[in-house]
Amino acid sequence: MMATATTKRKRNNNNFSFTIIFCIALYLITVIPTIYVYIEHALVEKNAHDNAKTETKKIKTSAESLLFISIALGYIIASLFMLLKPQSAVPYLAVIIGTIAIVILYYFRIYGIPIPFTEGLVITDLSSDWRDVITKICQQILIAPCTALLVIMTRTKNQYNRIS
Repeated sequence: MMATATTKRKRNNNNFSFTIIFCIALYLITVIPTIYVYIEHALVEKNAHDNAKTETKKIKTSAESLLFISIALGYIIASLFMLLKPQSAVPYLAVIIGTIAIVILYYFRIYGIPIPFTEGLVITDLSSDWRDVITKICQQILIAPCTALLVIMTRTKNQYNRIS
Protein backbone atom coordinates (compact mmCIF):
# COMPACT_ATOMS: atom_id res chain seq x y z
CA MET A 1 0.00 0.00 0.00
CA MET A 2 1.37 3.37 -1.00
CA ALA A 3 1.39 6.23 1.48
CA THR A 4 -0.29 9.41 0.33
CA ALA A 5 1.29 12.84 0.67
CA THR A 6 -1.12 13.63 3.52
CA THR A 7 -0.09 10.49 5.43
CA LYS A 8 3.59 11.33 4.98
CA ARG A 9 2.97 14.89 6.14
CA LYS A 10 1.17 13.62 9.26
CA ARG A 11 4.04 11.23 9.99
CA ASN A 12 6.55 14.06 9.60
CA ASN A 13 4.49 16.32 11.88
CA ASN A 14 4.30 13.52 14.48
CA ASN A 15 8.08 13.03 14.31
CA PHE A 16 8.59 16.79 14.54
CA SER A 17 6.28 17.03 17.58
CA PHE A 18 8.02 14.08 19.24
CA THR A 19 11.40 15.73 18.68
CA ILE A 20 10.24 18.97 20.27
CA ILE A 21 8.69 17.16 23.25
CA PHE A 22 11.83 15.04 23.69
CA CYS A 23 14.10 18.11 23.61
CA ILE A 24 11.92 20.01 26.08
CA ALA A 25 11.78 16.99 28.41
CA LEU A 26 15.55 16.48 28.25
CA TYR A 27 16.11 20.18 28.86
CA LEU A 28 13.81 20.16 31.91
CA ILE A 29 15.32 16.91 33.24
CA THR A 30 18.74 18.56 33.23
CA VAL A 31 17.93 22.18 34.11
CA ILE A 32 15.70 21.49 37.14
CA PRO A 33 18.36 19.58 39.13
CA THR A 34 20.94 22.17 38.09
CA ILE A 35 18.79 24.99 39.46
CA TYR A 36 18.04 23.07 42.66
CA VAL A 37 21.70 22.23 43.31
CA TYR A 38 22.85 25.81 42.65
CA ILE A 39 20.27 27.15 45.11
CA GLU A 40 21.28 24.52 47.66
CA HIS A 41 24.97 25.35 47.15
CA ALA A 42 24.23 29.07 47.57
CA LEU A 43 22.59 28.30 50.93
CA VAL A 44 25.59 26.20 52.00
CA GLU A 45 27.91 29.09 51.15
CA LYS A 46 25.67 31.54 53.00
CA ASN A 47 25.86 29.34 56.10
CA ALA A 48 29.65 29.18 55.69
CA HIS A 49 29.64 32.98 55.46
CA ASP A 50 27.65 33.24 58.69
CA ASN A 51 30.10 30.91 60.47
CA ALA A 52 33.30 32.35 58.95
CA LYS A 53 35.95 33.52 61.41
CA THR A 54 37.89 35.85 59.11
CA GLU A 55 36.80 38.72 56.92
CA THR A 56 38.50 37.14 53.88
CA LYS A 57 36.54 33.91 54.33
CA LYS A 58 33.31 35.92 54.68
CA ILE A 59 33.98 37.78 51.44
CA LYS A 60 34.86 34.59 49.53
CA THR A 61 31.81 32.63 50.73
CA SER A 62 29.56 35.62 50.09
CA ALA A 63 30.91 35.92 46.53
CA GLU A 64 30.37 32.21 45.90
CA SER A 65 26.85 32.35 47.31
CA LEU A 66 26.02 35.33 45.09
CA LEU A 67 27.49 33.55 42.04
CA PHE A 68 25.48 30.37 42.64
CA ILE A 69 22.18 32.15 43.26
CA SER A 70 22.78 34.31 40.14
CA ILE A 71 23.35 31.21 38.02
CA ALA A 72 20.15 29.61 39.36
CA LEU A 73 18.14 32.77 38.70
CA GLY A 74 19.61 33.01 35.21
CA TYR A 75 18.44 29.50 34.39
CA ILE A 76 14.99 30.17 35.88
CA ILE A 77 14.51 33.43 33.96
CA ALA A 78 15.80 31.99 30.67
CA SER A 79 13.64 28.87 31.03
CA LEU A 80 10.53 30.95 31.71
CA PHE A 81 11.38 33.17 28.74
CA MET A 82 11.66 30.02 26.57
CA LEU A 83 8.17 28.98 27.63
CA LEU A 84 6.64 32.43 27.16
CA LYS A 85 8.45 33.37 23.93
CA PRO A 86 9.50 30.08 22.28
CA GLN A 87 10.13 31.74 18.91
CA SER A 88 12.75 34.12 20.36
CA ALA A 89 16.37 33.00 20.01
CA VAL A 90 17.51 35.12 22.96
CA PRO A 91 16.78 32.70 25.85
CA TYR A 92 18.26 29.73 23.98
CA LEU A 93 21.42 31.66 23.18
CA ALA A 94 21.59 32.96 26.77
CA VAL A 95 21.45 29.41 28.14
CA ILE A 96 23.94 28.02 25.63
CA ILE A 97 26.50 30.81 25.95
CA GLY A 98 25.94 31.20 29.71
CA THR A 99 26.34 27.49 30.35
CA ILE A 100 29.55 27.31 28.34
CA ALA A 101 30.88 30.33 30.28
CA ILE A 102 29.92 28.72 33.62
CA VAL A 103 31.64 25.44 32.74
CA ILE A 104 34.79 27.32 31.64
CA LEU A 105 34.68 29.38 34.86
CA TYR A 106 34.37 26.15 36.85
CA TYR A 107 37.53 24.75 35.29
CA PHE A 108 39.39 28.03 35.88
CA ARG A 109 38.70 27.81 39.62
CA ILE A 110 41.86 25.70 40.02
CA TYR A 111 43.91 28.73 38.95
CA GLY A 112 41.81 31.20 40.93
CA ILE A 113 38.84 33.37 40.10
CA PRO A 114 39.27 37.03 41.10
CA ILE A 115 36.44 38.55 43.14
CA PRO A 116 35.36 41.87 41.59
CA PHE A 117 35.65 45.04 43.70
CA THR A 118 38.09 43.51 46.20
CA GLU A 119 41.76 44.10 46.80
CA GLY A 120 43.16 41.08 44.97
CA LEU A 121 41.01 38.41 46.62
CA VAL A 122 40.86 35.25 44.57
CA ILE A 123 38.68 32.15 44.97
CA THR A 124 40.80 29.06 44.47
CA ASP A 125 39.10 25.71 44.89
CA LEU A 126 40.71 22.35 44.28
CA SER A 127 37.92 20.35 45.91
CA SER A 128 35.03 18.69 44.16
CA ASP A 129 31.84 17.26 45.63
CA TRP A 130 28.52 15.83 44.49
CA ARG A 131 27.18 19.31 43.67
CA ASP A 132 29.98 19.91 41.18
CA VAL A 133 29.42 16.55 39.54
CA ILE A 134 25.62 16.96 39.19
CA THR A 135 25.74 20.52 37.89
CA LYS A 136 28.53 19.92 35.38
CA ILE A 137 26.97 16.72 34.01
CA CYS A 138 23.55 18.37 33.70
CA GLN A 139 24.98 21.54 32.20
CA GLN A 140 26.97 19.67 29.60
CA ILE A 141 23.90 17.61 28.67
CA LEU A 142 21.46 20.54 28.54
CA ILE A 143 23.47 22.22 25.79
CA ALA A 144 22.26 19.58 23.28
CA PRO A 145 18.46 19.93 23.69
CA CYS A 146 18.74 23.69 24.03
CA THR A 147 20.69 23.89 20.77
CA ALA A 148 18.21 21.53 19.07
CA LEU A 149 15.27 23.65 20.27
CA LEU A 150 16.99 26.80 19.01
CA VAL A 151 17.47 25.23 15.58
CA ILE A 152 13.89 23.90 15.48
CA MET A 153 12.36 27.19 16.59
CA THR A 154 14.51 29.19 14.15
CA ARG A 155 13.59 26.91 11.21
CA THR A 156 9.90 27.00 12.17
CA LYS A 157 10.00 30.78 12.40
CA ASN A 158 11.78 31.04 9.01
CA GLN A 159 9.27 28.68 7.37
CA TYR A 160 6.38 30.67 8.82
CA ASN A 161 7.89 33.94 7.58
CA ARG A 162 8.32 32.48 4.05
CA ILE A 163 4.67 31.42 3.95
CA SER A 164 3.38 34.79 5.17
